[in-house]
Order: sequence, then structure tokens, then C-alpha cells
Amino acid sequence: MFCWQSSKQQTVVQSTVEAEYIAICAAANQAIWLQRLPEDIGFDSQEGVPTYCDNKSAIAIGKNPVQH
Repeated sequence: MFCWQSSKQQTVVQSTVEAEYIAICAAANQAIWLQRLPEDIGFDSQEGVPTYCDNKSAIAIGKNPVQH
């Protein structure tokens, strides 16, 4: 199952790190939605959905509990 979306970001960012972080958050939201979709129709889905990000600064923002 996959989801395809192409749109402009709704926020203005000051750096590429912020843009990468917003994009990976949006991808995580879509992954959660896609994971829960089969559960709504009766299939059990226990596995997580891997998401990848190669921007070390965006990963650091995601790991910092003060940021969110």
C-alpha cells in the first residue's frame, strides 16, 4: 500500500533543516494513517513503518524532547 502526494509546504522555513523536519513529520503522519487503515477493516498490523532521513540536524531536532 502506498500514498502519493505532491503539494507546496504550508509553512515558510528559515533553513533546509526545518524543511526536512517538516517533511519527515508529514511522512510519519502518512505512515501512521496507512498503518491504521488495514486495522479499520479488520486486519491486524503490529509491525512499524520505517521512515528514513539522511539529514543529521533534522534527526537531532526529532530526538530533542525540548523541541516538541
